[in-house]
Amino acid sequence: MVENLIISINCVIPIFVMMLAGYIVKLTGKFDDEFFKRVNKFNFYTLLSTNMFNVGYNSDLKAAFDIKLQSFIVIATITIFAISGFILTKTIPDTKRRGTIWQTMFRTNVGIVGLILIQNISPVIGTSAMSVTMTIIVPIFNILTIYSLELCRGKKADFSGIIKEMFKNPLIIGSVFGLLLNICKVPIPD
Repeated sequence: MVENLIISINCVIPIFVMMLAGYIVKLTGKFDDEFFKRVNKFNFYTLLSTNMFNVGYNSDLKAAFDIKLQSFIVIATITIFAISGFILTKTIPDTKRRGTIWQTMFRTNVGIVGLILIQNISPVIGTSAMSVTMTIIVPIFNILTIYSLELCRGKKADFSGIIKEMFKNPLIIGSVFGLLLNICKVPIPD
């Protein structure tokens, strides 16, 4: 039991240290909000997508495909989406606010926090399974998010637009290209 606690602490502490460092830097006042917007954009479009590429490329694909795990995650996400949408229609009359709250109830930070945790807990098998799972779940998050926001705006969701936007998501692009190069056994320089 103590060993599990130590593993958990070792996995979570680096995330909190990074968050605390960012908070302290912001408190210094030496950087404006525009700087933080640019850094966040750089992280999302460059660092996270590169990390997703590396995870996909270096995955043990035989260990990565766990149909039970991936099916459970997809079903759980859709179930939480439906239940939270039902509850919110009964409890939040302001539709604009409802859409924002709804999308935060079923989305996760799997691409940021989840991947870091799994890399610390199970670097090979866990990271491989997470790469494949993210390639599946991130598009589902995108579709459900856009659908919930459009529905709460009183508009009909444009699924062709959703699909186009989905293929612009750097996490999906990084994962898919990494997995494709892995499947095709294309070597990349060290």
